[in-house]
Amino acid sequence: MGISVAVADAFLKKAANDSASLRHGLSHWLIPPSIVLYTIQMILFVYMFRERWELGRLCIMQMVSYTICVMLIGWLYFGDTIQPVHIAGTALALIGIMLINQ
Repeated sequence: MGISVAVADAFLKKAANDSASLRHGLSHWLIPPSIVLYTIQMILFVYMFRERWELGRLCIMQMVSYTICVMLIGWLYFGDTIQPVHIAGTALALIGIMLINQ
């Protein structure tokens, strides 16, 4: 949960970085896989809502998993820096998920 959107966002960043214009970026070969990954996330959400997951809990879990994935992808693939405050904030969010799911 959140991983498919994080990977799709990384694909979009790569497409944008490789492109000189918006038009070229939107025709990049990574756009169709991004759409597939976004669609997978929507299907997962519909399934989870059908299984009666609570909106607030589901979205918080999705956002934290997304944040972790995006930080790691950015660091490993794009050379982004991760500041100690980012790690601390992510740790607090994980603690929050544990508390919410009690």
